[in-house]
Amino acid sequence: MMTTREKTEFIKLIEGLEQGSTDQNTLWPVFLNTAFYIPLNAIKTAQGESHTPAYAPSHVNEGVKSLVISQFAADVAELSQHISKVQGGDLLQTLPPKTELIIPIGDNAFNISAETVSWLRENARPA
Repeated sequence: MMTTREKTEFIKLIEGLEQGSTDQNTLWPVFLNTAFYIPLNAIKTAQGESHTPAYAPSHVNEGVKSLVISQFAADVAELSQHISKVQGGDLLQTLPPKTELIIPIGDNAFNISAETVSWLRENARPA
């Protein structure tokens, strides 16, 4: 999904987490302060067109919604012609319960489970 891109601080921390050289206490404050693009669904209303995040059913967890987010607009532009940019901390506050986040990185993805999203919403603080 994602083509070769620069390695941002956030991506380096995710890679470090997977390799055991980063801990989550370092990752989450950076996540909260990182800007992400999200795909949107256009909804026609009597007042015109409005946009909502493009949630999809989780492929892994029944009853959970997934939202793909990326630091790179091109990654989510593949999913929708409408995208929005939002800070990680602000995004957490707007997600409905039981929502997981999927962040494409190279040929893989980093998943933030619905349980972790809930924990972050309640406990994480920006750096």
